[in-house]
Amino acid sequence: MTLHQLGLGVQGGGGVAGFSNREMQALTDHGGYWEARVTAGLRQIFALEVAYLGAANPVGAEGVGNGASLVGNGGEADLRVNLPLISEESFMAPYLLGGMGWMHYRVAGASNDGTMLASSDDIAVLPVGAGVTFGHGHLYLDARAVYRFTAHEDLVRTPDASSGQLRQWTVGGSVGFVF
Repeated sequence: MTLHQLGLGVQGGGGVAGFSNREMQALTDHGGYWEARVTAGLRQIFALEVAYLGAANPVGAEGVGNGASLVGNGGEADLRVNLPLISEESFMAPYLLGGMGWMHYRVAGASNDGTMLASSDDIAVLPVGAGVTFGHGHLYLDARAVYRFTAHEDLVRTPDASSGQLRQWTVGGSVGFVF
């Protein structure tokens, strides 16, 4: 099997990111996310992905100065289940994904007195999602929606802060090159 038949690809892109937790929705606005991803198995039923992820959401919390953003950087590994539809030069692969990862969040761009938000937080993420990849020759486009369950978060410092504070959703796309 050649790399082209396997579908080893590199891609980069981004989109819109937000939080599903009511506390975080009250403290932040929708923001943007970016990613760089390597996928092995674009043209197979099972694929593995490794990704670098970043996100930035504007913050409007008490004790945080104007112009602040909640910036996240991290990585994840995903297992994809593809439904590959392949012709000689083109392919399409709707897919589902699930995985695990880590994200480091920090308040950046303005002062933060720590009353509402800690200055930073490291969390575990469990991404689940769906998407579709379209390719022709060596180029491909990918569109996806992902929801990231979280654990071990303690960014919000209110007495009634709930678990799942940093559960995040993303919707976006990327462009890639398949070898």
